[in-house]
Parts: sequence; C-alpha cells; structure tokens
Amino acid sequence: RQKAALKEVLANASGKTEQNEIRVKYELETLKESVTKDLEDRINDQEVKLNQLGEKCQQELDFAHCAWARNLTWTADIDLESLKHAGTLDICSPDFTAAGLRPLRLQLRLSRQGSGGGGAIASNGHLESDGKAQKWECGAFLTAPAGRVSFRLSIAGRTQGFAAEFGEAGEWGSQKLVILERVPSKLSVTLEILDVTAPVA
Repeated sequence: RQKAALKEVLANASGKTEQNEIRVKYELETLKESVTKDLEDRINDQEVKLNQLGEKCQQELDFAHCAWARNLTWTADIDLESLKHAGTLDICSPDFTAAGLRPLRLQLRLSRQGSGGGGAIASNGHLESDGKAQKWECGAFLTAPAGRVSFRLSIAGRTQGFAAEFGEAGEWGSQKLVILERVPSKLSVTLEILDVTAPVA
C-alpha cells in the first residue's frame, strides 16, 4: 500500500512539473512575442522619424538652393480669350526668393500693337494677328521692395539687362522687351541676377 501511495505521489509531482514546464514555456513565448513586437514597433517608429527627417532636410536643401540660385525661369499661363478681347493682359508670378533676395516677383505684360481686331486663336493654341500691322508688345518687370540689383530678363530669345535701384522704383523692366506676331498659351520669362550691391530687405 505504501508503494502504491508513493507511486501516486510521484505521478502527481511529475504531472505538476510538466504543467509548470508548459506554463513557463507559454509565458516565455508570450514574453518573447511581446518583446519582439515592441522592438519591431520601436524600429518602425524610428524608421518613420528618420524618413521624415530626411524629407525635411531635403526640403531645406532645395529651399536653400532656390533661395541662393541666380537663375530662375517662370512660365506664365496666358488667358488668350481675355487678351483677345481686352487687348492687354498683366500676369504676376508668385513671390519667390533668389540670390538671397526676397520677396521678388516677376510680371509679364502683353498689349496689342497697331490697329485691327483682337486676332484669332489658331488650332495650335496661339493667338494670331488679324493683319500685318497688328503685333503684340511683350514686356517683363522685376518687383522688389528695396536694394540695388543688376539683372537680365529674357523672353522668346530676346534679353535685356537692367541696373535697378528698387529704392527709387518698386519695379524695373521693359514694356517692349520683345514684339510677338503670335502669342502662345504659355510664355516663359527668365531672370538672371548678375550682381547685388545692396541686399533687398
């Protein structure tokens, strides 16, 4: 009888040991999964932050490059219907920074030259003159709050230089930088800053 009781005690002890081992293994696996997930979440969070930091740095570098660039091309969208009926059209660029100067703005001015009607919009999207006597004056201006700046403006292959004193006048340029026989729906104005003898405030 004592042997049977001893066997029963040993069997119970063995069963409890196996249960304890299973529980410990389960708890270890649960802890491992929890730690692994926590590490993965932290790594993913750090990767997101690094990507955001990289994007921010790239944006800052792009801004710095643009801010100190001395050459800039702005493409204006031209409302040909408005130009056809009114005979004149002024278009302003957004404010920008160049060569450390800000805020700067380019302005494109178009006006009908000579007699005749408003012209016709051709199939190629250009505003064509009605007759030989009618052409389009195309001017460009640079606007800045103050300072002395030497720069060039170019439109349709024509370039003109200016030595501007923005303290005397808010905008500098030419009303007749180029004469066009036809006006496209998009027209590019190129600014090249040559020298800055007094920074723009």
